[in-house]
Amino acid sequence: MPAADPEVIVFDGQCVLCSRSVHFIMERDPQRRFRFATMQSGSGRKLLRDHGLDPEDPVSLLLFDGTRPWTDSEAVLRIATRLGGGWGLVRVARIVPRALRDRMYRAFARRRFRWFGRRATCMLPSPGNADRFLR
Repeated sequence: MPAADPEVIVFDGQCVLCSRSVHFIMERDPQRRFRFATMQSGSGRKLLRDHGLDPEDPVSLLLFDGTRPWTDSEAVLRIATRLGGGWGLVRVARIVPRALRDRMYRAFARRRFRWFGRRATCMLPSPGNADRFLR
């Protein structure tokens, strides 16, 4: 059963690591708290533009919780803590100043294709999860 107001994660659908991360999140989100949009989709591009991110140069993921956008390391930490269980322990990473966490996140993001690969097309969700994806 979907959450009343699902949060939206906008991710790079051509990035192998990003797509695997979405599968990881879906497997650990039985309450269906999250919905997803690729940066290449119309809704993903709109969400990025609406929150000041360039859809032509996506170096960050976006988490929109219905009230405000979160990017970079803060988006990752918020997603992990919402998964519950032991994942909430990642909030300890907030002892590192956000500016430093975000620099590390962006350095990693710039190398993601080199380290993990890139797909020619975006991932396709399984039929059981298709309703979680915005177009």
